[in-house]
Amino acid sequence: LDREMEGFGCLQTSSEEAQFKIVEHLIVEHDCRDIVYIRGPLNYKEADKRFEGYCEALKKYGIPYREEYVYTGAFTLESGIQSVVEMEQEGIKPQAILCANDSMAIGVLEYYKRKGVRVPEDVMLAGFDNGETAKYSSPSITSIDKNPYELGRTAIYEIQKTIDGKKPE
Repeated sequence: LDREMEGFGCLQTSSEEAQFKIVEHLIVEHDCRDIVYIRGPLNYKEADKRFEGYCEALKKYGIPYREEYVYTGAFTLESGIQSVVEMEQEGIKPQAILCANDSMAIGVLEYYKRKGVRVPEDVMLAGFDNGETAKYSSPSITSIDKNPYELGRTAIYEIQKTIDGKKPE
């Protein structure tokens, strides 16, 4: 599930499309034009797909891509903190910060809480995965839900079709 392996079928969520939709939401619903992106590791397929979604949404809405608004994290809480520290040192004050996973978003949230920056009043914050930590953070963060239960249900259905001699979709 959600991982490609040679010789095996694969069910995946579209990370690029999901990331596009959250950026689109920030632009259309909240009129955000200054959106910092904390991406995952370079040359990591899943991180690259999410980054492409961010870039495509900016392009669609005529918002120029700004290299200084993109930070590279490691999908960890600590890298979220490090990215927001670097952002502050560079004097960047975005309307929103979008993180390529929830762990980095929680890092940003915890750092901002210590600094007295209010989320979402002072800066909007979103993550990706909608894991347990995002659901119970305070304040809660907006996060993309990859819906692993539905993905698992679909996988079982496709496996049963294969067992029954039918071609999986």
